[in-house]
Amino acid sequence: MRKIIFLILLTACFFSCNSRVENNQSGNKNSNLSETNTYDVYSDEFFNVVKMDSLKNKVRKEGDILAFQELKEIYYNSGHENEFLYYSTFMANVYNYDYAFYTSYSILMTDIINEKNEINNVYANYYLLKSYELGYKEAYSTIEERFGKSERFISSKDYLKDNYDLLFGN
Repeated sequence: MRKIIFLILLTACFFSCNSRVENNQSGNKNSNLSETNTYDVYSDEFFNVVKMDSLKNKVRKEGDILAFQELKEIYYNSGHENEFLYYSTFMANVYNYDYAFYTSYSILMTDIINEKNEINNVYANYYLLKSYELGYKEAYSTIEERFGKSERFISSKDYLKDNYDLLFGN
């Protein structure tokens, strides 16, 4: 009699545990679907060669602002923001796009200025000043942070002239 009761309890315990495992597995599947994060979505887009090539071509060939902004969003949200510098400087220099100048600034700048990154910061400041000159209003507060408050800031062209020796080492 003890053996029968023991077998019944063991069987009941087995089926009970098995049922819990199945419930947990189905619950995990549902929670994984709802936990898709931004990085995963944009990482998939970053590796979508057809879409990326299309956006890159629109930026290079047409200066398409919407393509530029979408491309930036993909690069930044997939963790590849530094790799976006080429498209940002291209759009800034070729199409004179104020937001692209600011984006180039944000990629190049660093708050820690030393010998290794001094030249990058000069270019970053140039791009910041240029973005403001072209009408990108959000650049104003950043310029105040970088250069201090002033009624008139140095022009981007004069800034490069003032840093000529540093850039080209005469």
